[in-house]
Amino acid sequence: MPPRQPERVDVDAPLRTPVASAEQAGALLVALVKHAAFIHEQLPCPFDQLDAMAALAPGQRIATSVQRKAERYAQAAAPLLDALPAAVAAAAAAALEPGEPLVAAVTLGSSAAAPRIALLLRVDSSGGGSSSSAAPAPPQDATRRLLRALATQCSALAGASPGLCKAHVLVQARRGAALPPEHFEPRPALTLKLRRAHVACVSVHCAGAEVPARAEWCAAAMDGLVLPPPRPKRARGAAAAAADDDDADAPMEDAAAAVEADDAALPPLPPLPMIADAGADGRPAGGGGGEFLWWQSRANLKGFSSGRKGGMMG
Repeated sequence: MPPRQPERVDVDAPLRTPVASAEQAGALLVALVKHAAFIHEQLPCPFDQLDAMAALAPGQRIATSVQRKAERYAQAAAPLLDALPAAVAAAAAAALEPGEPLVAAVTLGSSAAAPRIALLLRVDSSGGGSSSSAAPAPPQDATRRLLRALATQCSALAGASPGLCKAHVLVQARRGAALPPEHFEPRPALTLKLRRAHVACVSVHCAGAEVPARAEWCAAAMDGLVLPPPRPKRARGAAAAAADDDDADAPMEDAAAAVEADDAALPPLPPLPMIADAGADGRPAGGGGGEFLWWQSRANLKGFSSGRKGGMMG
């Protein structure tokens, strides 16, 4: 069976009113982390159910390996999820321009830099076509709209399973940001490599606002979000015809070789600056590092299964 080609899915989650606080943006990131862990089979049940199981009194617990794994996962994940709003607030506090979007990534794989599945989140706080005096929607409403968009628009990635692996949370912030050091560490040399990963680009914005192109998705270092067009397949019977064409083109190739020999005798030209996949603003497509960098979560979120068909209760 041929390997599955990397998927690129755009998920659009418009809101009635713009995201007005770091608490609301952090709640969206928390919802995305929980969704990614369950839907891509890193947990045998939704995280909230897992957390409730880990919080049972000692007399109500069932001493099994699944219970112990659930407790370890909840103990590692709960502090990180609680700290995400503070991390988002710290990233926003370091912004130099008003309305800078929140950009974060939830990656699944042994390495945060080269994941198997990545869910990119961009939350724009600009008002779009709505009135700036409109009251912000409650966090629960924005979270419901995000989860509904993921369920209806991200079906192409639902069947992509990375196997049991680690989950990582990356937050884009400026170099001078002060994210909670006990939960995040700056990774100035990290480039998110997505060429071989399945990727969902999740855009949360006010209805009427313009959604950026993939090449302008973020400012931190990223590579491979925009895939090159697939190469056309050659028919099996075209090999002999290609050999005949090569023989017919031999005189032209000899002439071209003579021209190249003449050019080689000329003094070399000064080298030109290299620009790789430059976007409209001159930065490398998908992000180019520099002022912005990725901050990576420290928590060890290793997926586990119940060993039963049907999940925890199967």
